[in-house]
Amino acid sequence: MALSVEVLRALAAPATVDELARRLEVPEVHLQRELARLERRGYVRRLACAPTACGWCALKATCDATATERWLRA
Repeated sequence: MALSVEVLRALAAPATVDELARRLEVPEVHLQRELARLERRGYVRRLACAPTACGWCALKATCDATATERWLRA
């Protein structure tokens, strides 16, 4: 439960699994499970990124354009 709250707090801005894992100091595998659980419950969603789509993306100011998938609060 506590990890869920920390993940939601950390997703104040879209982030990759790697970024979240470093920020929260948890193994990526644990974080992936928690993100999947939160996604099933409708709290977070995946944002599939493509570097060629940056021009129209509303999140381009927060993105480093190297990730293929980011997570954000729903």
